[in-house]
Amino acid sequence: MKSLATAKYVRNLTSAGTVALLLALASPAQAQEPSPNVTANLIRLLVEQKVITQQAGDALLAQAEAEAQTAQAKIAAATPPPPAEGAVRIPYVPQVVKDQIRDEVRQEVLAQAKTEGWATPGNVPEWVSRVKVTGDVRFRSQSNLFSKTNANDFIDFQRFNANGPTDFNETADANTLPLLNSREDRVSQFSIRVRLGVEADLAPGVRAAIRLASGNDNGPASTTGVLGGGFSKKDIWLDQAFITLAPVDFATLTVGRMPNPFVSSGRAKSAMTDALRAGSRDPMRFGVSDLLFDEDLNFDGVALTLDSGERFGSGLNLAVTGGAFPFEQLGEDDPVTSLAKTDAPSKWILGGQARLGWNNEDFGAKLAVGYFDFSRVRGQISEPCLAYVGAVDCSTDYTRPSFIAKGNTLMYLRQIVADPTNPNFYAKPQYVGLVNDYNVLEVSGQVHADIGDELRVSLNGTYVKNLAFDRNDICANLPFGLPLTNVTGVTVSVPDSTTGGRANVLNTNPCSAVEGSTAVNGGSLLASYDSGDTAWMVQGWVGSKGLRKGGEWSVGLGYKWIEPDAVLDSLTDSDFHLGGTNAKGYIVTGNYMLSDNLRMTGRYLSASEVYGNPLAVDVLQIDLVAAF
Repeated sequence: MKSLATAKYVRNLTSAGTVALLLALASPAQAQEPSPNVTANLIRLLVEQKVITQQAGDALLAQAEAEAQTAQAKIAAATPPPPAEGAVRIPYVPQVVKDQIRDEVRQEVLAQAKTEGWATPGNVPEWVSRVKVTGDVRFRSQSNLFSKTNANDFIDFQRFNANGPTDFNETADANTLPLLNSREDRVSQFSIRVRLGVEADLAPGVRAAIRLASGNDNGPASTTGVLGGGFSKKDIWLDQAFITLAPVDFATLTVGRMPNPFVSSGRAKSAMTDALRAGSRDPMRFGVSDLLFDEDLNFDGVALTLDSGERFGSGLNLAVTGGAFPFEQLGEDDPVTSLAKTDAPSKWILGGQARLGWNNEDFGAKLAVGYFDFSRVRGQISEPCLAYVGAVDCSTDYTRPSFIAKGNTLMYLRQIVADPTNPNFYAKPQYVGLVNDYNVLEVSGQVHADIGDELRVSLNGTYVKNLAFDRNDICANLPFGLPLTNVTGVTVSVPDSTTGGRANVLNTNPCSAVEGSTAVNGGSLLASYDSGDTAWMVQGWVGSKGLRKGGEWSVGLGYKWIEPDAVLDSLTDSDFHLGGTNAKGYIVTGNYMLSDNLRMTGRYLSASEVYGNPLAVDVLQIDLVAAF
């Protein structure tokens, strides 16, 4: 009996385990969505296989149906009602899921960037951080407005020399000489200026820089390229190329073709010209003025600057700059057509300047004193030159200047020997050169005061004197070397061999009277030499402290006086009086920043002659400058 009971217990336990197992297999489906048909079929199968009794099967069927009804009721309750018409349903995404998606997308983008090599963090070459690119583009509309009462016989001596030697004898046709326009307006002439520079910090205290610039020609000052010309391409020149060495923090040595080392804007820390403010006549620009050197002029040579920085404290600063600059160097084979080569030394500019500045929070003052020796720029009279036998070069042709604007006193350089076969009519091919030496002293001062946090008022003044000027120099080489310019002839009476009476003639010689001449109406027997050695300028400014951000502005008013031989006419401001010396007049300037790095500038320069024949010209410039 005991064994039969045990067997029955085991059979029942097995059957119950089988039912439990089958129900467990069916339970996932029930958990997801109860299916009474599947459960019922399983229970009936168990009854048919006599695994469970009919009574037990019926009980399980009843329980399964009840659980199915309960599950369906819960599902129905959890199902949200259908959205109203036009409603938008937005699924909720937990923050943890959002963070996971974000991190996965980031990793995929970085992996792609690393593979393609375009945005790997820290993978930028080290040299990129040591290189700086700067530049600016200027569009200008310029109108040159001439007085109709100007003299119209101003010779263009730059072309005279460049196309020369030019035959200029007593019987030469004056209409063949190159002449400057002095009466016909030129309105709305469009031009551009483009400058692109690269600076590189090569090592601590070592910097190199290169800048390219536009320009109509290789003249020393202007970088303006006139538009038009049949849509021809514009020229690009090497404007700057220099190396700067700073072995200690107070000393800087610059070699090559460099920005003006005698000027400081008080703002730019880079040796490269501050392109955004260049051309705006920045009121903080200080040092040597554009009376002596045009704002766009660069220097070839070597310059050393010692700067105290803030060592003295109390806002006091002292800086000293000195330099040597080869102005014109002889060619290796000069003169090309002669067996005897020239052994004369080259022309140099030797300059030194001391600058003293003081600033506090609302006020500042600066003083600069400079001396510049333009060595060997004066022309020399040649040895007797046999032009009639075909001599191409004369002994002092090399003393002629490479560039001439207008204003300086000029003379013929060649001592032409008369043709013995035709002494009354022979060719006189000539070059012109400078009559005077130029050793220039310049003193500049500046004061400024701040008005609130945004505005500043400043006043600048400059005085220039050519210490080498000597009126007696015009008569130093008689009978040669008489001045061609800055001379006003005088009418005198001379004997007339034809009539036996007297006739009036014009004497243009300021050194000698015409033989047998007498004064007319009590006048002089000698022509007058109208020149001088002095220049000065005053300028006042008011406006924003800076010219970088949109909305900043400044306006300025200035007056200039430049006598003919105060400075070299080829290096002074090329806009005022359209360049050169022997000019006086006023300048009105306005700057407005249309946006960051985009400036509009307007300038009106009204000038006339100091001495001699009338030459009045007004210049209107409207500039749009974009810098980067």
